[in-house]
Amino acid sequence: MPVVTAEELLRDGSRPESLSASRYASVTALCAATHIQLKLDGAERMTDMQNHNVTEMMCQYTEGFMLSCAVQARQEYDIIEDAGTDSLLSSFFLFAAYGNLDKHMHAWFYLSQSLAQCIALDLHDESTYLTLEPGDAELKRRIFWILFVTERTYALQHAKPAILRSSIRKPDIFSSNCPSIIYGLLNHISLFEMLPNDLYTWGFTSSSSLYTQASLAASVCHALCEAKSSKSMVASQHLDTLVTQEWLKTEMWKLSLGWRPNSLSSGGPLLSFLLPFSAGKFTMEALTSVDASSRDACGIAMEQKLFDIGTCVVDTALAVSNSSTKLCDGLVLGPMDLLDALLKSLANIRGAQSHLFTVLLKKSDPILGISSPKLLIEATRSYESFILPATMQSPILELEGAHNDDIDDGNCCSVLAAT
Repeated sequence: MPVVTAEELLRDGSRPESLSASRYASVTALCAATHIQLKLDGAERMTDMQNHNVTEMMCQYTEGFMLSCAVQARQEYDIIEDAGTDSLLSSFFLFAAYGNLDKHMHAWFYLSQSLAQCIALDLHDESTYLTLEPGDAELKRRIFWILFVTERTYALQHAKPAILRSSIRKPDIFSSNCPSIIYGLLNHISLFEMLPNDLYTWGFTSSSSLYTQASLAASVCHALCEAKSSKSMVASQHLDTLVTQEWLKTEMWKLSLGWRPNSLSSGGPLLSFLLPFSAGKFTMEALTSVDASSRDACGIAMEQKLFDIGTCVVDTALAVSNSSTKLCDGLVLGPMDLLDALLKSLANIRGAQSHLFTVLLKKSDPILGISSPKLLIEATRSYESFILPATMQSPILELEGAHNDDIDDGNCCSVLAAT
């Protein structure tokens, strides 16, 4: 994350008693978020340590303990009066911590707080940066754009409004001490700049408003299909951008159908029903092109996006099988292969089984045929023993009866059926 440096953290960690209250809160919140995201609880994580006393002491630093320390540190000072960068980052890191615990009420509270602090500091106003030292200005630009991407991701997942706008200049690559990371950040930002502000207007009551959002989502999906992201230098960032692009396509696909993928007669334009299969295929190709550490570095956001894509695959397969419309020959095997691959990725991610694995496995029952409790237990055990390989041959992900050209992103987005 390009808002902290290893040197600063090592320095601050060696003299915590000399830190300001806000800085201490920021560091402890980052420690909690890192501990939780990487799932560092348990002695098995420290089997290589020779010193038993150190190992025993480290085992006491559970995610609950780390998080309570971070929350307590925030209570030691007035974050309204001391509304600086460290206070903003402590809010953001607590959002990350609670988000990785899947506690969305807490996560949304702290994300909203960090957004309010961002606006209070006028980080959304380009003129603010004119009076800052170059290094401070670049840091605050990075913070703004990370919040921009995070807010738009979370708001899309939970149907929340988005308040930040693309209103300031991007961080500079070449003057940065971490140009490869900034380059990857800019690639990620470019995806979310494709999403217009009107897309985040929720709670429609009229059919005409629903149609407007559906049309807008279909248009955005076209743009996402045509976008070719530059390859980021950092593997985890490149993976995150690739999977996010495919996830955004499926989210736009759902919006274009009015959130009713089981209906072939939506009130808005209909994107090709092959799109979720295409998104799933390219997602798995991206996942299997990197090692486990790069996959794990993406945190729970990766798990959530894989689950969302898998859900779309299930809904699409069911909609097609229940429809008299024959969109593609041999769609039975395709969804099974894709779901199998997505489930395997969720079965062993961040060193453990994702809590979303069982949910997707049960939802996949109509496709995979594992409705009985015994079959469900057997299937869970078989997936638990599977470790996603570093590479996976793409033929197992191909749809039976459909050539690669048939499920190309461009072709998936080009088929619009007006109703």
